[in-house]
Amino acid sequence: MSEREKKEIAYAVDEALKPLDISAEERHYQRSRKIRRRLMKWLSMEANSGKLYAEAEDIWAQSANFAKCSSTTARRWIYQFTQPDMPFAIAEHEAGYVIWRRSEIDQ
Repeated sequence: MSEREKKEIAYAVDEALKPLDISAEERHYQRSRKIRRRLMKWLSMEANSGKLYAEAEDIWAQSANFAKCSSTTARRWIYQFTQPDMPFAIAEHEAGYVIWRRSEIDQ
């Protein structure tokens, strides 16, 4: 069996296993969950480095690129994830902004 035939069979099997009927609400919610997970992962990575950002817009743009969403969506979710009861904070510094874990700030 050639590689091309194997790929065609694998593609057909993958397509057959996809659900046929997904509502718009389910698709929207699944995409929202993916975006939130990616943004939380990005925050975790950036909080470990303590990277300095000159502008807050740089944070929104870079996180949006990582999460594959708009910067407006990224800004909204990062705002939610940096509220006082959440694990991350965006601290204003004299030279810009830094993302920290709240556990590091409290120490």
